Amino acid sequence: MKILVIGSSGSIGTHFINFLCSKKKIKQIFAIDKKTNKINSKKIFFKKFDLENFKSNIYFGKRIDCAIMLGAFLNFKDIDPLEFYYKNMLIFYNSIKVCKQNNIKKIIYLSSFAVYGDLNSSSINENFKLNGNNIYSQLKIFQEQELKKLSYIGNFKFNVLRLSQIYGSNITTNIIYRFIEMKKINKTVEINGDGSQKRDFLFIDDLINAIYLTMIKFKANEVFNVCSGIGITLKKVVDLIGVKYFLNKKKLREPKIVIGNNIKIKKTLNWKVKFDLEKGINKIN
Repeated sequence: MKILVIGSSGSIGTHFINFLCSKKKIKQIFAIDKKTNKINSKKIFFKKFDLENFKSNIYFGKRIDCAIMLGAFLNFKDIDPLEFYYKNMLIFYNSIKVCKQNNIKKIIYLSSFAVYGDLNSSSINENFKLNGNNIYSQLKIFQEQELKKLSYIGNFKFNVLRLSQIYGSNITTNIIYRFIEMKKINKTVEINGDGSQKRDFLFIDDLINAIYLTMIKFKANEVFNVCSGIGITLKKVVDLIGVKYFLNKKKLREPKIVIGNNIKIKKTLNWKVKFDLEKGINKIN
């Protein structure tokens, strides 16, 4: 197989390309990012390209079997919401344009559990109503909808992967990374409430395997939750990491329980979670 990875130099992209390089089924990896890809492999053909500023065509001249859309502008806290939305939609549409230019008929798009909003549930499945309650979740919902519309216009098939909280080495957007960094400098973590709120954490290696299986066993126009299906309390997280913490006992302004249902991806793609939280933390802590 020949694969295109859009957003290849980010944290997930780097993990994924390293994984692909070890797979005999993968003959060539085409990679796009505005940051230089530092992975050294004869399989990789890298093009440095800023998808926010699309000034020329990107044509690889090879038949590419599948594209993985990882490119995104993630920092929405320190930027005007309209600019955040605009930048991400540019990246999204230009990613689709690159796929069209290279006649790619299969696209895998990484979405987020954020599309479900502030649900308080122990088994969130793919049929739950979408509810964007902030700029990021609204963006992801709109991009999922656009992908579906554009697939009809552009004559391609897609899969959407909705990710729970992903953690692992160099995954800086997760609270586990922040807690480990605070432990390194002997800083105390503040936890809202009594620490019994439960979240669904998934180790990066399990995510990478899920993306790979989605690519290999591609099922047209399906949406999959990619999550552990297990709720872990924040108190359990800090205890496993070994970081100092205190409970502020404030009234929670967040859902008590957010746990995904992963039955669909397990049954459809025979995907399995190999890392429980303790095993994952021990690998990176």
